[in-house]
Amino acid sequence: MLLLNGSVWFKVLEVYIMASLSEIISYTNQYLNTGRFKDYCPNGLQIEGKEDVQTIVSGVSASIELFQRAHEREADLILVHHGILWSNQSLVISGSFKKRIKYLLTHEISLLAYHLPLDAHEGVGNNAVVAKRLGLKDLEGFANYKGNEIGYIGHLDEAISYKDFADRVESVFQNQLASYPFGKKKIQRVGIVTGGAEELIMSAVEKNCDLYITGEVGEPTLHLAKEEEINFIAAGHYNTEKFGVQALGEQIAREMKVKHLFIDVPNAV
Repeated sequence: MLLLNGSVWFKVLEVYIMASLSEIISYTNQYLNTGRFKDYCPNGLQIEGKEDVQTIVSGVSASIELFQRAHEREADLILVHHGILWSNQSLVISGSFKKRIKYLLTHEISLLAYHLPLDAHEGVGNNAVVAKRLGLKDLEGFANYKGNEIGYIGHLDEAISYKDFADRVESVFQNQLASYPFGKKKIQRVGIVTGGAEELIMSAVEKNCDLYITGEVGEPTLHLAKEEEINFIAAGHYNTEKFGVQALGEQIAREMKVKHLFIDVPNAV
């Protein structure tokens, strides 16, 4: 009887920590409402692996290093923000593109990628999670891209000095900042679009933000910030986009009853 009870218990445990690939894809696509976005990459499944999923590994960007480290942890599925399929890439399967596809297929690991839908989501999205980590409240969408607002504006309860807020940003991202303090001395209204969105600084100007935060800085950015009299911070493309995919992985794990872990493959850019 004890052996029987033990075997039943282990069977229940296996059911609890396993889900099908198709169920995960369906749930995540619906959760992120991927159909409403006009993106320059396919969102959702990019490489199909095994149908049974027990362990999900999340990471910011697809790479052989991420794939290898995920395989070492017995991942069945890899979840990323930056996948391997983009609208402007060559259709020839060669070089690093071939190596990535071959590695995933050889080890039957699925690859799911969510780009703009993960930027924009109000719960697990890059911009919303960053805003909350920075202590911003009363979030409102901004930075329209082809019909969808992908960024957020948030507010502090009380205005604080630019230096104090910049110190907070550096603490959250653990990365050296490109910092242009050309706006107000006190910060309260902050616009955020993570990643490579330095060109959207003018959207932050139009929305009367005290500060605009993104990941990268372009050559024209310094003079735009100076002439428009707005504060600007770039905290790194990778570092500003590592929180959303973690939050999404945790959400899927809770809903689908599977394991999840985030693998950090640092990139200072």
